[in-house]
Amino acid sequence: METNQFDGSGGAAQAQSARRHRSHMFRKAAAGLSLALTLGSFASLAGPAGEAEAAPVAGTCTLWASPTGADTATGSSTAPFRSLKRLGDALTPGAVGCLRSGSYAPPAGIDGITLTRGGTVTAPATIRSAPGADATVVGRVVVGATAPNLVLADIVFNGVAVGGSEASSLTIEADGVSIIGNEITAPTRICIGSGHGRVVSGLLIEGNRIHHCGDGLPRNAAGQLVRQEHGVYLSQTRGAVVRNNVIDHNFTRGVQLYYDADGTIVENNVIDANEVGINIGARKSNGIASRSESNVVRNNLITNSKTYGIEAYFDEVRPIVGDLGNVVTNNCLYGADANRKYNLLEGFRYDASNGWIDPQYNGQPVGDYRLRASSPCIGKGLRASVTPRTRSVTATSATFHAAINPNRMTTNYFVRVRSCSDTSCTTTGPWIDTPTAQVVDTIDVNVSRSIAGLAAGRTYQFQWVAHQALLPSTNPAGLVTTALGTFTTPV
Repeated sequence: METNQFDGSGGAAQAQSARRHRSHMFRKAAAGLSLALTLGSFASLAGPAGEAEAAPVAGTCTLWASPTGADTATGSSTAPFRSLKRLGDALTPGAVGCLRSGSYAPPAGIDGITLTRGGTVTAPATIRSAPGADATVVGRVVVGATAPNLVLADIVFNGVAVGGSEASSLTIEADGVSIIGNEITAPTRICIGSGHGRVVSGLLIEGNRIHHCGDGLPRNAAGQLVRQEHGVYLSQTRGAVVRNNVIDHNFTRGVQLYYDADGTIVENNVIDANEVGINIGARKSNGIASRSESNVVRNNLITNSKTYGIEAYFDEVRPIVGDLGNVVTNNCLYGADANRKYNLLEGFRYDASNGWIDPQYNGQPVGDYRLRASSPCIGKGLRASVTPRTRSVTATSATFHAAINPNRMTTNYFVRVRSCSDTSCTTTGPWIDTPTAQVVDTIDVNVSRSIAGLAAGRTYQFQWVAHQALLPSTNPAGLVTTALGTFTTPV
């Protein structure tokens, strides 16, 4: 079985190569199984010829851009725009702008672009690589305050700077922005930054690889080292979610909650080989203290930090009373020095559920952060997600459809079904599992599972189950399950 190969080096070529490897070599699902079907014998279907197809994050492509297009064109499939900026300017609520393979860079000498149009809560706008394409966006991208509810998905962002700029590569100034399934690097600066002058609500950062952000080179006139080059820098945010990302090899902090980042959930990430894993802090400006409060850090693998796994930085606003509602719970931390799990217990609560434990990665040097079956950290770190979509039922069969996000790992999945004694499923029979199938390292994959040999006019209960490929389905801590559903076969 192939694994993700990352050699620990940054740059555009590596990012593009890694993404191409992910997009094309990892879109395969396990071959569909065709069996003689009874109640205990199932068929597995994973798209045509057993191959799962990547689905758009939202809807189908309604606007297009291509490196061979023209910004004077209409933006249709046959007359695509040329630039990311022109594609962004054409967005409306519910629109899906798709980037064909190739590189999208700002005009020469310009550090980046600002996106000014978004969507609504019920109809977000989306910019993504076209299904099957590899699009790379070069330079800085600002999601301006007038572009709320914008989704950026399945793109390589290479935030190279022009003229020594230290501004964040992806700068989020709008509410309700989602950054999903991207490859993000910025060799000389912060990869993702938010707020910094405007309070931002509802930011979602999920399923990305965020790596090699910053180089630590001198940035000021005195030649002093400016160590502000992080993977994710949340400032002046409310209710942000940072989930299921690989955040690795960043020059300073993997995740920084500084300053006035409130109500953040940082969960199920791999945060590896950064100078500091996670920073929580505050600052004082014009005599007013702005503290990061009510943040939850849980179920992460925080490993191989050069200094501390968790760092408090409240120097400017001391004294600090209590934990400010910041909770660090149920994480596995590990590295060369067990005394470096945190720098000091100030402004957050570090409870006994955390541990200094080797997570037993399958291949950390090559970026394979799957956990071995013997890992004591199963249930933490990256986890698949399953979104049930539709199902069809006949008198003797049922087919279930879902979208699975393997989140940078190989994921096994199956459906389990059991018969019910009545329509309320007061009592049920034993679970019968479909054969396990597999998807690998891509976003929003459509899959199907089928069962035949059912009895007409009977009620059944079903559930989707997923787990990363190295983990056995007998380990409940490693399973992701959907809510129980029921269906009744017609007479």
